[in-house]
Amino acid sequence: MGAATTVYRWSGMLTCWVSVSKKVLPARRLKSPPLVTKLGRPKRQILASRLEDGNPPSKCSAIWGISAETMIDVLSADAIEALLREEIVARVAYVDQRGRPCIVPITYAYDGKALYGYSMLGSKIEGMSSRSDVCIEIDRIRNSADWWSIVVRGTFEQLSGNAAVEAVERISDRLRTVACVDGAPDAAAQTYVAREGGPGIAYRIRVTERHGRYSAASR
Repeated sequence: MGAATTVYRWSGMLTCWVSVSKKVLPARRLKSPPLVTKLGRPKRQILASRLEDGNPPSKCSAIWGISAETMIDVLSADAIEALLREEIVARVAYVDQRGRPCIVPITYAYDGKALYGYSMLGSKIEGMSSRSDVCIEIDRIRNSADWWSIVVRGTFEQLSGNAAVEAVERISDRLRTVACVDGAPDAAAQTYVAREGGPGIAYRIRVTERHGRYSAASR
């Protein structure tokens, strides 16, 4: 049997930990409380701190790296639009020609309706060309309790002619602008195709669906 310790119980009414008794318990990990809805914030969930034997909530938060006051909510349409326009790196998920799911990073430019990319021919282009429905994730992460994340579904298409030229110019301008603002090295202002020196393929992913969430620790 373990030594005497204060036992904390999750109170769904108060959305907090409260001390209810003292008793002798064997050393074991208590189950974490369920996600609960904070009163007055019906759309936001509070991530409950996990409790180990003898640890008050504040110590448990430090152990597990989360806070009872971390809120997760849905991003507005304007916030999603802003994130799409401000970021340049995304991850695109597709199914390759063998039927296997794949996910790879890409750089992109966004015009409000579609994402534009430029890549050398390879399994990514071949897979998206054979199965045009793709999924894209774009994140902005400051730490584990402060992040934005959006998921975009869309349709891939290769571009040719003037459309391809315009797409390459669009993404090249975007990379140069971001590299200049960030003080990045010259290579960051060039597309991957330009750095590798091979033939490139311009493409467009038309956005058909998008949604996102964010997490923010209360101040």
